[in-house]
Amino acid sequence: MKISITVDPAWILSGDGGHTDFTARLVREAERIWNIGGASSTMLDCGFEYRGNAGLEQFGKELKELIEMTSDASFDASVFRVTIEEGGKEYTLGADGSVAAPSAEDDLFAQINALRGNITADPPKEHRENTDAVKPADGEKTPAAPPAAPPTATAEPVTEPRKSAEEKPEAEKAAEAQPAAEPAKEDPPKPKRKASENIMNLVGSGDFKRLAEDIRNTAPKILRDNTQKIFFQEIYLFSVDTGSGWHTSLNLLDGLLKETGLFTGDAKPDTLQIPPFHDPDVANRMKNAVTTLEVALEKQRLLSVDITEWIGHTHTKEFKKFAMQLFRMNERCAVVFRIPYVGKAVIEAAVRDIQDVVSVRPVVFEPFSGEELREIARRYLDETQFSFTNEAWELFDSRIEAEKADGYFYGVHTVQKLVGSMIRRQELLAPAEDGGKVIGQAAAAVPGGPAEKGEELSLDTLRKMVGMEAIAEKVTEIVNQIVFSRQTGVNSKPTMHMCFIGNPGTGKTTVARIIGRVLKERGVLRIGNFHEHHAQDLCAEYVGQTAPKTHAICQEAYGSVLFIDEAYSLASGGEHHNYGYGREAVDTLITEMENHSDDLIVVFAGYPDEIAKMIAMNPGMKSRIPYTIEFPNYTREQLAEIFMGMVRASFTCADGLEDRVKEFFGRIPDEEMADKTFGNGRYVRNIFERTWGKAVARSSGDGGDSIVVTAEDFDAATKDIGAADQKTEKRKIGF
Repeated sequence: MKISITVDPAWILSGDGGHTDFTARLVREAERIWNIGGASSTMLDCGFEYRGNAGLEQFGKELKELIEMTSDASFDASVFRVTIEEGGKEYTLGADGSVAAPSAEDDLFAQINALRGNITADPPKEHRENTDAVKPADGEKTPAAPPAAPPTATAEPVTEPRKSAEEKPEAEKAAEAQPAAEPAKEDPPKPKRKASENIMNLVGSGDFKRLAEDIRNTAPKILRDNTQKIFFQEIYLFSVDTGSGWHTSLNLLDGLLKETGLFTGDAKPDTLQIPPFHDPDVANRMKNAVTTLEVALEKQRLLSVDITEWIGHTHTKEFKKFAMQLFRMNERCAVVFRIPYVGKAVIEAAVRDIQDVVSVRPVVFEPFSGEELREIARRYLDETQFSFTNEAWELFDSRIEAEKADGYFYGVHTVQKLVGSMIRRQELLAPAEDGGKVIGQAAAAVPGGPAEKGEELSLDTLRKMVGMEAIAEKVTEIVNQIVFSRQTGVNSKPTMHMCFIGNPGTGKTTVARIIGRVLKERGVLRIGNFHEHHAQDLCAEYVGQTAPKTHAICQEAYGSVLFIDEAYSLASGGEHHNYGYGREAVDTLITEMENHSDDLIVVFAGYPDEIAKMIAMNPGMKSRIPYTIEFPNYTREQLAEIFMGMVRASFTCADGLEDRVKEFFGRIPDEEMADKTFGNGRYVRNIFERTWGKAVARSSGDGGDSIVVTAEDFDAATKDIGAADQKTEKRKIGF
């Protein structure tokens, strides 16, 4: 289950600024009590993937309780907007912790169940008009039609009595005396493009285009020879990820079948849900699915079946029995099986299993490349006649990378979201009379982000950072060695991969960014961007997904730095269910590191012992990582200096603040400082964000332009953090 939570900004800034780190605390608590991955958070939203065993309804109640515990407030669905994605559908979390499913009116099979008496639902109009498509089960009566409305006494509509000329007011008489205005002329509607043209106009989707071309070319022969039954008994196996064209391709395929005359009705595409392989009652539930399938096949339509949960189990008798009955019953429906984008070997295995029973054609949707994502963005811009400058395109690429880094990337949808936000910001920044439709750096950057602030990333920047003197010397040595070997030909293809060893918040991410930027400027890396992923992002949920997923992540980072945080998780030996594929991810990484050693820097980050265990997984790993940098914890004095630097960079400091800050950090216990989970710089940033939140809330009524941060703001912030820690210890939840 993928969870995203968006918080009302008014609530975040309420409570004297005490809510500014709510989303970060929520994610930390979720990590503590649940098995989650892909966690990310900003001040206003957060997201993660739940990998536990609880069902949807139970998880909804637990999530509501977690939000209430972390926010110290009753759950309000208008303040905390929660979306849960499960099985290709989205659900919302209600005020009572209930999980609201998509409307039954949009689900054909919910209607079938309703007619069978399993649930109560009113069929939508299209199903009411075609009730002959649904057979009642044996022994049941046909649902009675509603009674007809009584006939009206007259066909004329009921209106007010006509007024005589004398009764009409003067204004009404004058209006009637005016000549009738000519109706406004409307532009003739643009001719609607054919489905076949829309398919050929898609970005990417090569396999799908070839399928469409084959259908269009053979349709006349099928109709001539009356072989529609044979045509429809072939199943299409779509291997496609969310955001890569799954729903679009279904609608276009449906349109193509109608356009070619192979479909004669107007039924819309629909989806059949089948139970997962691991369901304890899978045999009986598959029988129910077959019963529902029998009803669905009585009306010509495009029918899709998501068999993701059956990857690796398509050889079982339950699945083959389902495929056999589908083959026997189907005479006029087109059927698509769907799995995620997986490796070639997995697709071939699934095809072999299904091919034993029914003819199958695989259709693979490759993930969009960087240039294809740009093309999608260009088309979206063209619709509104906006365009990007070169700087804006670079920021677009960076923001796409950031979207991919947290594990929640939705292809076309994400592109449209980003472009839409840039267009909206351009409208806010550009003067109305100017009407500027060329989007530059200001509108394309994340508000308040590094690009907008003009952040400089260089070795000089590193040398000026608190506590980074020794690290800066080491990085300078590594950079000079790599550049020298490349320029002199001593080693024209130097291996540049690295291990960063240290506790959280010690600057590993910042140093990796700087290395990428410096090596770009020195001509070693083509692009020099920074791609950050957690180890769990490389591992997939199903057999066969890990290798292509890891390859795709590496491919996106060619010419740049690929930073893998918590890399030791790849060697956890199945602590989480998806980490069982850690060895496959490591093997794929080694291949990529070898084949692209002169155009890719992979940085593994984590704790010393755990990183050593990961490297030991594969004998070839150690020889491919020539550089190791150790990041020590910050001292108490350095933590205080980092905090004051953050405050001075954006706000005014009141008298007494610095003394209070030094006193606070000076009292941190030795055992807390020595703990490997101590947050270092992250801990400082959390306090900083809470502190300025307090200052903003206190100053909101002053009317001044600048914010002054006081010792009292700092005290209130640290008190809140301490209270939150105590509350966490007192109240525990979980399964």
